[in-house]
Amino acid sequence: MTTRIKIKRGLSSNISNNSLIAGEMGYCTDSNELYIGRVGELPLLLGTAIQMTTAASPTLKNGQFGVLSGNVYIGVAGTNTRVT
Repeated sequence: MTTRIKIKRGLSSNISNNSLIAGEMGYCTDSNELYIGRVGELPLLLGTAIQMTTAASPTLKNGQFGVLSGNVYIGVAGTNTRVT
């Protein structure tokens, strides 16, 4: 069974403020940054996505993330897995 993970998307001015609830992830489409919401605090910046050339290149390490044509990928067990 496939599990779908949804990530809120938008401009960094909208995602990096208090627009995320605790545990919710947000992707900034203009800066390639990924955030996670926290209780009573501003969202935590997890990092900046790697610009990918294809869905399989480069191969992402576990937990590393990349972006290609507006799609976000995360490295899981040696493969690039697309998240929505």
